[in-house]
Amino acid sequence: IFYANNPLGQLVFIDQRMSLDAHANLVFEEMSPRQTRVSANTLYTVRRQQAVSYQGQLRSTNADTISFNSGGSGVFPAAGDGLPSRCIATGDLERELLSIIR
Repeated sequence: IFYANNPLGQLVFIDQRMSLDAHANLVFEEMSPRQTRVSANTLYTVRRQQAVSYQGQLRSTNADTISFNSGGSGVFPAAGDGLPSRCIATGDLERELLSIIR
């Protein structure tokens, strides 16, 4: 929940809720009888729900979903505050998964 000013200078109340689903695939590849290569690839799906109100009235609601893979990013369209939002896969989840199986 945050506040912003709209182009008319009015204080706008924005109630934003986000959810994340991450589906990771681990690939095990035998390099030799004693060596295995493991790689991780994740599909991220992020959902954003917003309700925008000002002057005590609900003015708009919207819901957007973006998806992207490991090493990628996705951009939500501008809404409420007038600015697009970018989500970026940092690789932290994949590194953590790979460190667990070592």
